[in-house]
Amino acid sequence: MDDYKLGIHGLDFALGKGIPDRMVIILNGIPGTGTEVFAQQFLYYGLLAGETGFYFTSEKSAETILADMEFFKWDFKEYSELKLDITSKIPTPHEFMKQGKLHFIDSYSMKQERKYVEELPNLRGISWDMGSLNHLSFFLKKYIRETNGKKRAIIDSLSHLLRNEETDVVVELFEDIQLNARKHGGIYIFLLVEGMHEPTVVNTFMHIADGVIDFTTHQRGSELENVLRVRKLRNMIYSTKMIPYVIQQKGMVIETTERIL
Repeated sequence: MDDYKLGIHGLDFALGKGIPDRMVIILNGIPGTGTEVFAQQFLYYGLLAGETGFYFTSEKSAETILADMEFFKWDFKEYSELKLDITSKIPTPHEFMKQGKLHFIDSYSMKQERKYVEELPNLRGISWDMGSLNHLSFFLKKYIRETNGKKRAIIDSLSHLLRNEETDVVVELFEDIQLNARKHGGIYIFLLVEGMHEPTVVNTFMHIADGVIDFTTHQRGSELENVLRVRKLRNMIYSTKMIPYVIQQKGMVIETTERIL
């Protein structure tokens, strides 16, 4: 398959040909640095190019994410026809793949619905929530196997999984997704909040991942400047220099056009 363009103005030029296929990448950043914007912009660019997109959300509802993305004039609703939540029956893999180009797995709404029904005596004992990690494992692996052509996936977030599951279990799932990605293709981006987890845990995932991009802020004069750094990208020659960027109405924009290869 061809390499994947990021859809980030300036960064695609800086990286040259794009990101190689069959990669699992971690976006590691402190809150407010725009890792979600980067991921969503990457996903939207793929939809515009006719690719299939997948968005796993565990900390916001799908409706909230779609509303947030309207700020950047990204019309995800045009592509989103399937969302798995409390109102949906569990589809077969064939049904899951034939609907729409963008697929949400809304683990957050399932979790909130479970809390709601537990308060109602006549619904106690009924639960539609099988846990965020199980949602991700069950649906994403089927998604990888059943989708033909180029595909992009966002897992929001790795930090949520680590806060709610045993580390070894999350590592096992991460490696399983990576094996499926290498067999069936696609780019899979995990969001990680810097400073939330023990360094040994973070380093484990940094070691396993095919790529790691760090997002942070530096003080420049009286202002804070956002910068990103490519820490790791498998099968690519790259520079680790800091790359300044801004978030504008059209999304994330790199402030330099210098190649970093």
